[in-house]
Amino acid sequence: MYGLSGIYIVVMMGLVMFQQKLIFRPEKLEASYQFSFDRAFKELHFQRADGAMLNALYFTVAQPKGVILYFHGNKGSLKRWGTIASAFTQYNYNVLVMDYRSYGKSTGELSEVNLQNDARFFYKELQKQFPEDHIIVYGRSLELILLPW
Repeated sequence: MYGLSGIYIVVMMGLVMFQQKLIFRPEKLEASYQFSFDRAFKELHFQRADGAMLNALYFTVAQPKGVILYFHGNKGSLKRWGTIASAFTQYNYNVLVMDYRSYGKSTGELSEVNLQNDARFFYKELQKQFPEDHIIVYGRSLELILLPW
């Protein structure tokens, strides 16, 4: 009985200690990496107050109905997710997709609090260009971590 509960405790402690590595699977990109997509885009860099630099891609259309703030999944980088997110421009929306801290070219410490703060930051940036009822938030796999606003 004690052996089984001991194994259980060790496994649970291991999961707790390594949960961030199990959840977050970033792909790191060199700062010099050049993105290439078949849709018009701008590469953006945002310096945060704590020193982190967040990298984002902004796909645009001529007469947008609004904008989609796209939060990609837990694996990869904008190298992959840019292609997926940019497909939403076919519905006549601009699309902003960012790499989380430690993903792609983004720097800084990855944490739940930082993810939430960065999500709010990008939302507020889009509010400078679009009224709130023209901003769509779209999330893949990490949206439960990013909400509530």
